[in-house]
Amino acid sequence: MPGVDRKLPFAYLIMGILFCIIATVVIAGIWSSYETSRSNLATNAERLQGITESYINTSFRMIDSGLKLYDNTYNTGMRDAFALVMAEYNLTGGDPAQLDLDGLQHRIGGMDIYVIDDRSVIQYTTKPTDLGLDFRAIYPDFAEYLDERSATPRGSTPTGSSRTGRPRC
Repeated sequence: MPGVDRKLPFAYLIMGILFCIIATVVIAGIWSSYETSRSNLATNAERLQGITESYINTSFRMIDSGLKLYDNTYNTGMRDAFALVMAEYNLTGGDPAQLDLDGLQHRIGGMDIYVIDDRSVIQYTTKPTDLGLDFRAIYPDFAEYLDERSATPRGSTPTGSSRTGRPRC
């Protein structure tokens, strides 16, 4: 009836209050679980990043150690070969065009020979594909290294060909 004032039964009121309490507890539980998961994820991501950086650092150190070991394997042979190359160079009066690079390469055990001018360009070599290579354009850091060492001629550390693995002098 239109003018009758209806009251909700007490059971409905209790049920509504319990529903609100349960919904609030469930939402609070979900939010707490989310925050814990987010925190754990961030912590694990930081830990994983630290471990990955450590592994990368270790890998670089191992690679560097391997390259140093490789370098040291050829140091004596490179020094001996370089002494022979320099002796031949001095016999020609300092003119690399008069060097018999192929014969000299055979005498030093097959190592490649490079004559690099003061502009960091390979002028003479036993490896024709490297002739004219300009270190200033391709490897500026190595060109700086050559500039620092240009006061007196001496051998550099040995390098290996990426294709043949043969040492170079």
